[in-house]
Amino acid sequence: MIVLAICVFPGPHADAKQKKHHNPETNMAQPNAAAPAAATPEPGKTPSTSADPAKPDAQAAKKPETWTGAEIADAKAHCTVVLNRIHAVAIAHAPIREGECGAPAPVELISIGQNPEIALSPPAIVRCDLVEQLANWFEKDVQPLARKHLKSEIIKIETMSSYSCRNAYGRTTTKLSEHGLANALDIGGFITASAKTAEVLDDWGKPQREILAEAAERKKAADEAAAEVAQAGVAGNPVAPAAPSPVPSTAGAAVAGLTRSTIIDGAPNSTETRKAASIVDASRLGGPAPRLRRAAAA
Repeated sequence: MIVLAICVFPGPHADAKQKKHHNPETNMAQPNAAAPAAATPEPGKTPSTSADPAKPDAQAAKKPETWTGAEIADAKAHCTVVLNRIHAVAIAHAPIREGECGAPAPVELISIGQNPEIALSPPAIVRCDLVEQLANWFEKDVQPLARKHLKSEIIKIETMSSYSCRNAYGRTTTKLSEHGLANALDIGGFITASAKTAEVLDDWGKPQREILAEAAERKKAADEAAAEVAQAGVAGNPVAPAAPSPVPSTAGAAVAGLTRSTIIDGAPNSTETRKAASIVDASRLGGPAPRLRRAAAA
């Protein structure tokens, strides 16, 4: 389990040297190296396609398995300069090369600091640049905080992981971890001279990527639950068709009659229409009929 990673990002000079160390092209054959002469085919035989310059030899294109002597010498010289600037106990480790991983002059770090000396348990395989960064961090930041809050100085570092040829955790795309270059150290806790233990995990919150992932999962679950509720509501309450009216509608007939009277039969004479309407209304409502009967009796 990774709990605390200390990574080193070297300065411009060291970075250029590191790129030189990790450039696989530096171990390829030199341009002035003698090229093998092409074999002359025997009469009547087809030349071999293995000599085709368009198809590079797989063995020649293979990445180097080891560091060059110059790379190792440069790294060791740089490491000597770095370790002379700090207080540290380190044992030279054999060069490591695993594909893109490794270091030309790693060390096995035993302890850092002086008065008190801080032991690493277990010792860590790292580059010398990381040793310097770790020693400066403890001298300037960690030990003053330990004296203030723990009332004692740290004498031991509980290490979790140092060199490891792997990709970085939590990456959506492949990227080589700084552990693969011996530029990282995972720390699990600290022990003070008064036997107090400070475990990093005790107050270590969740990484941001885990918080975002959990929030996304909760949102997804809520959306799915809302969709299921909406679907169940539609299935349990289907939309009913409109009920037919119990009274038949005469609107269509009235419109049809109006259309027939106006378009087919034409407009009737206005005088005749008024007379007919007067007679019909009188008959239905009983208007002028009594007056006509009185006139006839007289």
